[in-house]
Amino acid sequence: MKKIKGDVFCAKKPHLAGYLMMKGFNLKRMPQDEKNPNYNVYIFNNSPELEIVVDQYFKEFNGNN
Repeated sequence: MKKIKGDVFCAKKPHLAGYLMMKGFNLKRMPQDEKNPNYNVYIFNNSPELEIVVDQYFKEFNGNN
């Protein structure tokens, strides 16, 4: 799942977060998910480049990871 809120991008999938970091994007914060404290939310600075890489991720993995 992905959410874009203005200048930040929130990912709930650790696999997506790892993919973004491997592509050179820096993790801004990693708070606990407010709706489910057993999980984290991975927050990145949003940019057009990040959105392109997120789209590539979902094409490559079909959102199954």
